[in-house]
Amino acid sequence: GRRRLGKGGCGQVYKGVDEDGRELAIKILHYEGVSDVQKAELMRHMAREVRFLQRVTSPYIVKLLGVQKVDSGQLSQSPQAGGRVGTEGVCALAYEYCRLGSLEDALQCRGEWNRRPTSGTQRFEILYQACIGLLELHSQDILHLDFKPANVLLDGPLGPERDTSTVSARIGDFGMAKKVHQLTSAQGASGNTITISTRTNRTQLWVTEGYACPEYIQTKRGSDRTDVYAMGITIFRVVTGKHPSGSGGVTLK
Repeated sequence: GRRRLGKGGCGQVYKGVDEDGRELAIKILHYEGVSDVQKAELMRHMAREVRFLQRVTSPYIVKLLGVQKVDSGQLSQSPQAGGRVGTEGVCALAYEYCRLGSLEDALQCRGEWNRRPTSGTQRFEILYQACIGLLELHSQDILHLDFKPANVLLDGPLGPERDTSTVSARIGDFGMAKKVHQLTSAQGASGNTITISTRTNRTQLWVTEGYACPEYIQTKRGSDRTDVYAMGITIFRVVTGKHPSGSGGVTLK
């Protein structure tokens, strides 16, 4: 059986169970009411997730456990466990299931967090792990480019046991991720910078208002500092309970 966990820009996310009884979070591509051009763009986002999650193995990055393509009726073997799979025609992804939802859920006291809000120690641990996750991505020349509390997934015990346990944080949703290019300015200073591809420029840039830095929105040029900016906003929200601008962050397309 399955139940819906949420909805994102690419599709619906459901909770499912595989034949071995393992709990999964399954993202299914959203087809209804979209044009062929939009469908192709959504499939590129799904393919991008597969490419990057196959490259990264870290306790601070969500694990990709399976991939389904439009010409297949079932999920393929885990890319991380059994090598890489092709990314063309991806229509569904299966991830490890994180029982405590997201950092956004914790901040808004939804679900499990409505009954037992985060402690100060847990909030520090979550931020610390998320920072390490971003650092590991950047060390492998990967930019996330959509970092926000909703994309920090949390796992740990349910109920009273969680009060004395560590909450594990994992970065998810790599639909906007990009590989870094090393560019050198006329002054000779090098930095980690990437320009969004021409293919992406045919459509609107997908960002989250309140977490995407103004330079990224205006120029479509991202860097590791783009992720650091979003992390800074996230830390501010966790510490103060408020967004610096007073906005909760609205997803734009």
